[in-house]
Amino acid sequence: PDILHYIFHSSSKPPEGGNRGGYLNKKVDDLLDKARVTPDFQERKRLYDEAERLIVADYPYRFLWYSVNIYAMSKRVEGFQIAPDESLASLARVSLHPSR
Repeated sequence: PDILHYIFHSSSKPPEGGNRGGYLNKKVDDLLDKARVTPDFQERKRLYDEAERLIVADYPYRFLWYSVNIYAMSKRVEGFQIAPDESLASLARVSLHPSR
């Protein structure tokens, strides 16, 4: 969950962090600061959950990227099924037929 601090905390502007849009919400900053040092798991989860709710309500980013599954391969390849997440895990079941 500390990725929230890296991306959304006001002190995490580049080059110190990933807050490239300059997002600023003091309540989110306070929640993330507290969550970082809270030893109790349930309380830490509650703090991160609240920070996430505020971030979502502020809607600071519009994500324009999406993945597309496109592939081409030789007829010699057997056992390949494209993974929905575009990972290379599908290659674990692949073999190459020598004569096709």
